[in-house]
Amino acid sequence: MGYRTPFSSRYPSPPRYAEGGDCRAFVQEFATERQFGQRKVRCVTIEGLLILKCYALPGLYRQGQFSRASIYENDILLLLLNYSVDLEPLLKILSAHLLARDLNEVREILAEIKQRIQRFARQQRDLGAGE
Repeated sequence: MGYRTPFSSRYPSPPRYAEGGDCRAFVQEFATERQFGQRKVRCVTIEGLLILKCYALPGLYRQGQFSRASIYENDILLLLLNYSVDLEPLLKILSAHLLARDLNEVREILAEIKQRIQRFARQQRDLGAGE
């Protein structure tokens, strides 16, 4: 059945990772447990967050939810700024769950985000050289 939350009708469903819509394989690979106080909480990994955010973007644009799409793109930017992630394996997973045109759109968005990150790095270097 997939993930059910109070917001399920408002947001695109996450990709169904395994045959028959079973999410267990996705959860095994992209979830981890972390200790918060006295409790262990299951959390999604950085790679899992990126997959879910990228999966949702085409649907958000189709629905005209540009402000939410912008937030998702910014989330992806911040994740990629702070963590080193190989995106190709994630895109391979997404290719099984997105239409070809949607996957191309996600690739374009990721390329734009990478360009922004390169621009940030270049500006940071230039500021460091000026001191």
